[in-house]
Amino acid sequence: MKVISNKEYIIGSQNLGVQITTEGINIEQLWQEVIENPLLQRFIPNLAFNGKELLQLRVINSKSKNAQLDQNVGLLQGIYKEDFSSTDVIVMAEYLLERKRQEKGIYTIHSTAIYKNDVGMLLVGNLTGAGKTSTALTMHNSFGFGIYSDEKTQIDSQLNLVGQVNKIILEYKTKKTLGSLSNASNNEFEIDKVVDKKLSIIIIPIVIESAVTPTIIKYSQAQIKWLLYEELSKDIRLVNGLVHTFSYPVMSQDSFKIAQAREQLSEEISKKIPVFLVKGQLNQIVETINQLFEEHL
Repeated sequence: MKVISNKEYIIGSQNLGVQITTEGINIEQLWQEVIENPLLQRFIPNLAFNGKELLQLRVINSKSKNAQLDQNVGLLQGIYKEDFSSTDVIVMAEYLLERKRQEKGIYTIHSTAIYKNDVGMLLVGNLTGAGKTSTALTMHNSFGFGIYSDEKTQIDSQLNLVGQVNKIILEYKTKKTLGSLSNASNNEFEIDKVVDKKLSIIIIPIVIESAVTPTIIKYSQAQIKWLLYEELSKDIRLVNGLVHTFSYPVMSQDSFKIAQAREQLSEEISKKIPVFLVKGQLNQIVETINQLFEEHL
C-alpha cells in the first residue's frame, strides 16, 4: 500500500480518530508499519486518517508489559517487536473507536455484507471459515449483488449499513470453496465505497459440501434478540480482547447506558429483520438466499 503522509498519526473511523504517540519508539517507523499492515484495511470499518474528535493511544517501549483502555486513552506497553507489533496498535485503536462509536449509536458486527440497489443483507457467523465470504462472492457472481463489506460491518440505530472495510483478503479455505470463481493469482479485492444501505435480512450461512439438500431455519424473535445482542457486544466487551501476540487480556469498556442502548437496538431488530440459518452446498445456499432476499424486500 502507498504510504500515506499523516504527521498527526491518526487512525480514524466515523469522524473519530485515535492519535498515536510513542515513547522510546521511532514514530515514523511505527506509522510506516501500521500503514503497510494488511490488517488495517480489513479490521477498521470506515477507515480514515483523521477525526473531528480525537482519542489517544500511548505506545511505550518498556520491559514492563501492559495494555489498558479507558473512554479516551489507551496504553500499549512492552518491548517493541518482541511483545507487540503494529498489529497490536491497530487492534487497540479499533477497541478505542468502538466505545466511542457505540456512544454515537454506531455498532460493529463481525459479518460480511452484500446489497442490491439500496437494500442490504448481513451474513453472520461465529466461526471463521463457515462460508460468509464465499457466499458473498458467489452471490455477486451469480446474482449481481454488490459487496458492501467483509469480516466487519457497521450498522446504526436506524438499521442502516453505515461502515465498510476496504478489502477482502481471501483465505486458503475460501479460495478452495470458490474453485473456478476465484482468481488463483489474486488474493485481495478492493471494496468499492458506496452509500449507506437499508438492512432487510440477516443470514447465517454454513457451507457443507456433503449436504444433499439445503436446510433452512427461521429464528424466532427471542433467538434474534439473543444473537444480535451478543454480536453487537463483542468488540466493546472485548470478547476476543487479547494483544501482545494474543497473550495479554484487555478489559471491557462497556457501561450500563451503552449496554441498554444495545439491548433496545437488538429488540428493534428482532421485530423488524428476519434471520435465517441456511446450511448446504454453496450453490444451494446462494440460490436459497437469493429467494429469501426477494421475498423480504
